[in-house]
Order: sequence, then structure tokens, then C-alpha cells
Amino acid sequence: MKIAKGGEVIVTSSSIATLIILLFNLLYSYIFLKILLIISVAFTSFLLFFFRDPEREIAEGIVSPADGRIMKIEKVNDEVLGEAYVISIFMSPFDVHVVRAPISGRVVTLSRFKGRHLPAFSKEYRRNEQLLILMDGGGKKIKLMLIVGILARRIVPYVGEGDIVEKGQRIGIIRFGSRVDIYIPCSMMEKLLVKRSLHLKAGADRIA
Repeated sequence: MKIAKGGEVIVTSSSIATLIILLFNLLYSYIFLKILLIISVAFTSFLLFFFRDPEREIAEGIVSPADGRIMKIEKVNDEVLGEAYVISIFMSPFDVHVVRAPISGRVVTLSRFKGRHLPAFSKEYRRNEQLLILMDGGGKKIKLMLIVGILARRIVPYVGEGDIVEKGQRIGIIRFGSRVDIYIPCSMMEKLLVKRSLHLKAGADRIA
């Protein structure tokens, strides 16, 4: 299984620490070392699972940017996109956290907003730290808001302003639990194909 970009150093550091603790266990027979080894192995195993980055067969249409469960779908009047649907996807610690491009196009804007680390499923989630990614797919724009949660401490983009990306391409990662809101202009889609509580896979599931 491929390890996601942005997670290699964390996984490697934890693996090295586990090997060092294992070495001490071979040299000394202390109970606390055995307990520490069990904890370290469990933590490293979780990191390997969390930072997994599986290959995906990319679907037709506008695809999901994130793995997770749809928490909310609502129609809004966005200042950039106009009338649009916003689909909120909650990513639990057990979901893949690599974010993918929902369409092919150019990255127009990449803006980071500092904020808090409230629960990503709370009503106050918009006060959290966020990364705005605005994409232009041939004159029609889509907006992504990558939002941290309680455990998430960093959003790592893989792209920059002006970059051309393909649909389904990896464009970033949010570490340790988070939320992705995708804004799709009503004029850009023929039909919305998802509903609340549906669990999605980034790139593999079509949303509109």
C-alpha cells in the first residue's frame, strides 16, 4: 500500500522509534519496555492505516474530492460561484485523507485561513482553520474548502496556484480527521447524484 505524500516522515519516525524500543526489549526484560513496545507497534500500525493512499479508478462526471460521509447538502448563493450546492463530507480517522480534484482544470486560488480546531461535525466548524481551493474547469468554477477538526493539525496541499490538474489527481491531504466542503454551481451540473449520509470514495464516486 502506498503511503500518502505528507505522511512519510511521520510513519518513518514512528517505525524507527518502534525498532529502537524493540532493540531495548531484546537487551532488557523490563515490563514497562514491553508495554511501551505494544503501544508503539499499535500506534505505528494506525499511522500506516491512516496514511494509506490507494489507487482509484476515476468515475465520470464531477467526482467526490474526499472519502467520507455526507453530513449536509444545501443550496447557497456563493459570492464567487453564484447559486450553488454545497456538499459537506466528514472524514473520520478511518477514512483515506488524501483529497482529489473533482474536475480537470486550473487551480485559480489557494488561500489558507487561520482558525480554531473545533469538531468538524459541529455547527461552529466554519471557525476552524481552512484551505480554499478554487478550480476553473474551462470557464466553470468549483470551490473546495478543506477544514481541520479536533485531531487535524495541518492541511498539506500538493498543488499551487496556476497548476493544471486532472480529475481524480491527488491535490492535498488533511492530517487526522477533517471535513471537505465542495461548492458546485447549479449551472454546471445536470443532476445531483448523492444524498445525505451516503459514504463516498474520492475520485471513484460520482456526485453530479
